[in-house]
Amino acid sequence: MEKDLILITDHYPFGKGESFIENEIIYLAKNFKNIYIISKNQKNIQTREVPKNCKVYRIKKNLNKLTKLYLDKIYLLDLFKEFKIVNLKELVSFQFYANLIENKVKNIIEENNLKAKEIVYYSYWFREGAYAGSILKRKNKIDKFISRAHGYDIFFERGMQPFKNIILRDLIKLYPACKNSENYLKKYYSKYSDKIEYSYLGTINNKKFIHISRNEEINIVSCSNLIKLKRVNLIIEALKKLKIKDKKIKWYHIGDGLERNTLEKLSKELKIDYEFIGAISNQEVLKFYGEKEIYFFIHMSSTEGGTPVSMMEAQSFGIPIIATNVGGVSEIVNEKTGRLLSVNPKIEEIVEAIEKIINLDDCKYQEYRENSYLNWQKNFNAENNYSNFIENIKGL
Repeated sequence: MEKDLILITDHYPFGKGESFIENEIIYLAKNFKNIYIISKNQKNIQTREVPKNCKVYRIKKNLNKLTKLYLDKIYLLDLFKEFKIVNLKELVSFQFYANLIENKVKNIIEENNLKAKEIVYYSYWFREGAYAGSILKRKNKIDKFISRAHGYDIFFERGMQPFKNIILRDLIKLYPACKNSENYLKKYYSKYSDKIEYSYLGTINNKKFIHISRNEEINIVSCSNLIKLKRVNLIIEALKKLKIKDKKIKWYHIGDGLERNTLEKLSKELKIDYEFIGAISNQEVLKFYGEKEIYFFIHMSSTEGGTPVSMMEAQSFGIPIIATNVGGVSEIVNEKTGRLLSVNPKIEEIVEAIEKIINLDDCKYQEYRENSYLNWQKNFNAENNYSNFIENIKGL
């Protein structure tokens, strides 16, 4: 029996967020009769096309509905279970958005005459969408539901994590995006360990591009939002101290954000060429890697939830990576695929890693590229990962 999928997102397909869903939706569309995408994004225009069997909805913030929220005893009882006066405003906001999602799902079920046992409810984040799944499950509107989990929706260090025990009690499976996140969740929610199983995201690359010519020019790339926690300033500081005299070096940064002006001013002190490319689509990123001979990828983030998709994209072209050992980064970067640095590296540590990669002999450098590609092929190939993920959830 072909099933229908209800997919809850934060942004996709509106705006620029959750670009990694663009890979997964291709596989989901091939395996479900219809997909109903519900996005929390309320302000951006739709920027991504979706497969033909997908219908797109968005929730609308209606404060009139807030006054009716606690007429529903389920929400009221859950609030009492989680109640902490310092977090009351956040808890109410969380439940409000979950209620908006719940109501939208009920409308879709009614309009399309969907049956509970024929629905797979899938929240992309372990947040309001997953909590709405719990409510719908308890009201017998859906039979089973699953959720992914990534970063801000997992770690207490990243913010409040309400209703997690309630969600875990009601869902059938939670899929954190890496082993590190799986271990964290099992530590704090050991009662539900059997429901928690990591599932890597994946990227698509139809153009194998491993070996590059060794010439006088070294192209370096970084790819992230330009925000403080990504610590792009450390990359700039390290590049300022490089002592490579016989090669021309150019650094490219892909991504945009609030720190762009500050970082561009800081970059003016560099003695190498550089370019801030800005935010571009996943397809454009892959095209860039296919046209440029990128020597290595560098990432200095202070925190990560899973394994960054930007690193998967780089590895699919055999690009070695220098990165900090945060989140699930150690599951993609190791001594065979690049250089794994400490969580808070000193500038000298970063400089040393860069210079070691640049100064590798040809044989050793090409070995890094082969290993990077093979690691992507084994662990982060979209075809394998999403096919296995879908088979898993269809069999639940």
